[in-house]
Amino acid sequence: MAQRPLLFFPSKEIANRSKLGSGRGNFSTPSSIRQGQRLSPVFQQLFNNLDAQRIAVQQTNVGIDPEQVLVFETIGSVEDFAAAVSKVEGFEWLGEIEIEDIVPDNEFYLINKIGKKEDDKLMSGRLYLVFTNTAAMTELLSLWDLWVRTPDFNCRSGVYRGKGKFKEVFKLLKNIRRWGVQDRFEESNILNLWGEELQIDPNRTIRFEIELWYRSNVAQRNSSYLSVSNLIASSGGRVISVCDISEIRYHAILAELPAIEIRNILSNRNTELIKCDNVMYFKPSGQIVMDSHFSPEDLEVLEEIDNNIYPSGNPVIAIFDGYPFARHEILNNRLIIDDPDNFESYYQVQERKHGTAMCSLIVRGDLNRNEEPLSSPLYVRPIMRPNERDFHRNEYVPNDCLLIDTVHRAVRRIFEGEGDLDAVAPSVKIVNLSIGDRDRLFYNSMSPWSKLLDWLSYKYRVLFIISTGNHYNEIQLTISQTEFNALESIEKEKIFLREVLNNARNCRIMSPAESLNGLTVGALHVDNAVFNPNDRRLNPYATVLPSTYTALGGGYRRAIKPDLVYYGGRQMFDYDFGDNSILRPSSYKSPPGLKVAAPDNTLNKTIHEVGTSNATALITRSGYYCYQVLEELINENDVNIPSQMIAILIKAMLVHGCSWGDISSELDKRLDGYDNQLLQKIKSKLLGYGFPDIDKVKECTEQRATVIGFGELNEEEAHVYSLPLPPSLASQTIKRRITITLAWFTPTSPTTQRYRTSRLWFEANNQIANNRMEADWQAVRRGTLQHEVFEDSKAHAFIDGDSLNIKVNCSKDANSFTDSIPYALLVSMEVAEGIDMPIYQEIKDRISVPVTIGQPIVS
Repeated sequence: MAQRPLLFFPSKEIANRSKLGSGRGNFSTPSSIRQGQRLSPVFQQLFNNLDAQRIAVQQTNVGIDPEQVLVFETIGSVEDFAAAVSKVEGFEWLGEIEIEDIVPDNEFYLINKIGKKEDDKLMSGRLYLVFTNTAAMTELLSLWDLWVRTPDFNCRSGVYRGKGKFKEVFKLLKNIRRWGVQDRFEESNILNLWGEELQIDPNRTIRFEIELWYRSNVAQRNSSYLSVSNLIASSGGRVISVCDISEIRYHAILAELPAIEIRNILSNRNTELIKCDNVMYFKPSGQIVMDSHFSPEDLEVLEEIDNNIYPSGNPVIAIFDGYPFARHEILNNRLIIDDPDNFESYYQVQERKHGTAMCSLIVRGDLNRNEEPLSSPLYVRPIMRPNERDFHRNEYVPNDCLLIDTVHRAVRRIFEGEGDLDAVAPSVKIVNLSIGDRDRLFYNSMSPWSKLLDWLSYKYRVLFIISTGNHYNEIQLTISQTEFNALESIEKEKIFLREVLNNARNCRIMSPAESLNGLTVGALHVDNAVFNPNDRRLNPYATVLPSTYTALGGGYRRAIKPDLVYYGGRQMFDYDFGDNSILRPSSYKSPPGLKVAAPDNTLNKTIHEVGTSNATALITRSGYYCYQVLEELINENDVNIPSQMIAILIKAMLVHGCSWGDISSELDKRLDGYDNQLLQKIKSKLLGYGFPDIDKVKECTEQRATVIGFGELNEEEAHVYSLPLPPSLASQTIKRRITITLAWFTPTSPTTQRYRTSRLWFEANNQIANNRMEADWQAVRRGTLQHEVFEDSKAHAFIDGDSLNIKVNCSKDANSFTDSIPYALLVSMEVAEGIDMPIYQEIKDRISVPVTIGQPIVS
């Protein structure tokens, strides 16, 4: 038991939640007459096209009313437009997408506080997506014509009641159009990938995913599937599998087409399948690839380690990855491998690379540190296997099943079972996903994979820990090799860092790293390896900085992403053989890097690896430490922490010790010339909340007390916690810090732009540390993790018995909800180590007599 264990808030008061202000921008928009001049011909053409389809269909035996997807492009947004859409018979709401970086023009632009036009300010907006038939299109045209003539027509009664939001949309409408061929390919690099595959094998049959519009009616979904599958069949292709998950509104087909038809699509975007109105997106399949190569010369023999203590009990951590080499000395008797798809049969021993490395890091950490193994077994679900069509047989998520279906099955099998099988590992609280989709970078919309994880996280109260993904950037020098080599280290580091930032748009986080309920991990350029003194490779950074390969955030609606960063390993560079103005990431697996188990028949080989996967595996391992702390607190304090709260508490604990620390000042030195506001944004996208000091949540110190609260909130409710102020701090001019972390799991609304159903945030009547540090106070409220650090050194007078009150608020965000929202709260108060102040003891003595936290809330 820790000498100074974490404390618990003994009770909380119920209150009404606080009100939030609105931050809507001020736009200049055209008059209704001008809008009519601009867009009435567009409305009419859309109507004419659909009516022509209706007439053509009437002349056949099909008898189906034609439909099309309308895209309302607006500047700014209109709340609850979906409700108005539902009032028009024949309309079906499909969703909305945020768009950014809209260039102002003479019609739409931002206005500053003094009423002047902001020519240089980019705007944001929305794409509202609606299925329409001819009847609904007729009514829309009528509404538009009425608004153009009479923009303030009555919507509070009569035939137009409930349709007032259309007036707001019409006012902000920049364009209205049909969802087209370009949109269906926009979210992926699929056309280029098809071309590359046909270059490798001109006769190759190509597999891909078709994401359909999710129709609310089952009959419409069936009709949509049949129309698309018939088009596939008529093109000489076939359907491999189908997936329909209503909770995330996902309906997709895994299909394949012959090479001749793919060539036809590449040369002619006018095929019936490509133009089909039932199709939302075309996406590549099998693109989650782990290309980890190493040669026998890279392998090292494992040094002797203590391997006598074996795990017991039920698994707390699960990993979805490649099949590991379970007989390796590091992993033997430490894994529970659940392989219902028999992926093991596809592997040779030496091909079990990525899963072996990740399991090694979770079970034993970086082997250069010789840490203790996990005391419970690690549950392993293989979801990758070697690609038999790839010369290098790289591990990949196979394309004979839809990825979303594979992950859904794997999670459901853990907590519910599969077929006649009961739940296989219901004790799991953390699932590691050290993989990502390199062809689905995050820009504005949530991917199906992230939507799936958010839903499953809330449903099963499980924490997904996800890597940001790797982008192995080449560095283009504008000076000669001789000139570069002569530079001081810091000048070289400036070149590396600025080159990475210049390529930021192509180095975004990979799906599913934008997950709101999950914890996303980036990588730092640091490890515990020793350099070979004869190594001629170039080390880009001589100090701790974000790695050159870590993907950059932020997240959905500008939420903080990544959430935190950790050791990923130092990526070395070599001069390109043919062009010494280019520095390329080294592919050698010799040190530096994180030392991990490697697959080899000798059972005792290791190798050095770098990547965000490593950082994610190590944070997953730290999550297990947090679990052990909670287990110890439960056993020693007779505290009842419900099982469904454990994962949320771990989420809060992993981030509670985070800060930018010295990395912030090191970035300042290398990004001189950047203004402070831009620097803050860059740091947030590189570091998230920063590097975690996990020891801070393992136990307290004489100068630091950490107190835990948790519960469930209903809509419009709040809970208030009181932290006693230590008397020794009164009127003292010493530096002190208060850290508050709030974490929760939210249900989601997948067809709305807000997406997050519940919005939680804390407020503190903070009278002893008022200076907000590091992350932006608005950005920290956009996800499901609010972590803030406050510091001060001014003297503040208070008396014994005063307290710091922290109010946790809950309101609706995307829409109202009936289920309660689980949350965890951690609050730390501290002064610098070595200062003779009994902060911990004074707070402990003043926390009222503990009660069982699981009891009903007391006011």
